[in-house]
Amino acid sequence: MKFNQFILLTILLFSCQQKKKENMESIVELEKKIEQNKTERVENKTIELEKRVIGFDTINIFPKDTIINSWNLAFKQINESDFKAQIRKQVTTLFEQDNTSEFLIKIDSCYYLTLNSKEKDTLCNFDDGEYHEKYSLIGFSKKTNTLIFDWENWEEAHPILINLNENKHWILCPEYEISPDQSWVTTFSNYIDNPIYEENELFLYELTKNSVNEIYRFSNENYGVFAVRWTDTNTIIIELKKVDFESFKATESYFFKLTKTLYNNGYK
Repeated sequence: MKFNQFILLTILLFSCQQKKKENMESIVELEKKIEQNKTERVENKTIELEKRVIGFDTINIFPKDTIINSWNLAFKQINESDFKAQIRKQVTTLFEQDNTSEFLIKIDSCYYLTLNSKEKDTLCNFDDGEYHEKYSLIGFSKKTNTLIFDWENWEEAHPILINLNENKHWILCPEYEISPDQSWVTTFSNYIDNPIYEENELFLYELTKNSVNEIYRFSNENYGVFAVRWTDTNTIIIELKKVDFESFKATESYFFKLTKTLYNNGYK
């Protein structure tokens, strides 16, 4: 009988200890959750405070500082009010209209182009009722030896750059802006306005006498480029929007300023 009582007391003691252990574990877990919630609240408050101070949600999408082909590109995120103030300073520039008669002639529906290498290039309009292609000369810059054409077919439409020293067509995005000094082109697209191109992209090209140089390319699956404007020879402002593919809409906007400076041998 005493032995049975001993066994019963042992079981009860073990059960109490197990429950105590479980209760302690529960208390520890509860304390961890409370501490985690406190940390999250502090982090959220910090983020909200930062948003109030700087005036926008920050996204890490462009490099802050990068050097490409002797050019230093500095990206800075700005708020909407700064963007609106900057866009009032935008400079709209048309491509130069220098004379092309020495190397380009148009006969009927075709442009006949003679490059500086004496190679020939022919750009012809075509329409058979089911498919068509069309070229339109927009301008020529003698300073950079560069032509720009508009090209379109039954579903696409975009500009084309041709440098007289290169036997190559540079296909641009549907939207483009010329720098005030006529030496740079920004071209961009987004999936909402130009779904046929399927890309959210931004390119920065330098135009020289000898070539068209791609200095920078941006591409992102979730953020489209909806506006790029030159505010002076070395500065552009950019509006990105987040793309909602399910609803086929652009949502919140983010604004940036890009400044380019010449970088030679480590000296700006």
